[in-house]
Amino acid sequence: MECLPTIDGKCDICTKPDGSRDHMNLQRCRECGVLVHELCYGMVPTTTKDINFVCHACLVVGKEAEVNEPSKVGGITMKDILASREGVESFGEFIKCVRGGGGSTAAAAASQSQSPAKRRQYQFNSEALVTLENFIDFYMNAANSGYRSRNAREIYDTYLAKDATKRVELPSHVQCKIDDRMLSNENKLNIHEDEQIWQYDQGLMEDFFDEAKQEAIVSLEQHSRPFFTEYYKSSAFQSYLVKQRSTMQQMERPTECALCSVKTGVHAMHPLYDQFGKYGRQLVLPASGVGFMRKERRLAWVHTLCAMVSIIAQCT
Repeated sequence: MECLPTIDGKCDICTKPDGSRDHMNLQRCRECGVLVHELCYGMVPTTTKDINFVCHACLVVGKEAEVNEPSKVGGITMKDILASREGVESFGEFIKCVRGGGGSTAAAAASQSQSPAKRRQYQFNSEALVTLENFIDFYMNAANSGYRSRNAREIYDTYLAKDATKRVELPSHVQCKIDDRMLSNENKLNIHEDEQIWQYDQGLMEDFFDEAKQEAIVSLEQHSRPFFTEYYKSSAFQSYLVKQRSTMQQMERPTECALCSVKTGVHAMHPLYDQFGKYGRQLVLPASGVGFMRKERRLAWVHTLCAMVSIIAQCT
């Protein structure tokens, strides 16, 4: 029986030689020369040598990778989503669809297919959904108002006045401050003389609703947690993700590991993603250092060995 060809050297991941055990077939990258066992590197085991084998790190040089912003381990969180107007708007679309019984979201579909007890749970949360929708509507209108007098008056009457149709509950010190400023500016305005409207505009200033908007976001964070599990499964969230994605180019073969202190040398490497599954996108390391030591934002990579050790540690 003819012996299979072997490659001199040791696997960069397990440090074992070629053919040390069954399915331990060593491959050499034709670009950088790194040696890896197919099984160690997550490849389908074979019994032949691939002269055209290129490792992950060399394969992506000059190519673009899709990334999520903000880039962080665990993916985009509820706090990240509510930190931007686009995120609040996306979550608001989901809430309105669920409250209206729309069938385009996972939550609405689930409410129809689950047991009566589960359906009652969705109905029981209807008041919370209305509260969330009012906070979202207030935040969006306040953010888009431009703080002109008539817009401010309309927003105040709709969400902040005592008899408001979509009243949102703000902390008393914030509510009192807005009430005082609104009444103070109204007293300066003669509603029969349009030429004096500029006095009202000037008095409202651009920061009129800023503190109230911040409190609205805090309330959303506190009260929306039960709904975010379903939001992450919805088409609204996927549409939001698409808008947040961008691309970065891998300029050279990566050598820096995001999990250990080794930043140089040719080693077996894998890209580091923000979360598992099809929605995961490659992480971006922030700029660091100063002067000639400065490194700009770059795609995150890890040594394959470091990634394996990290996974084992999490499972034990």
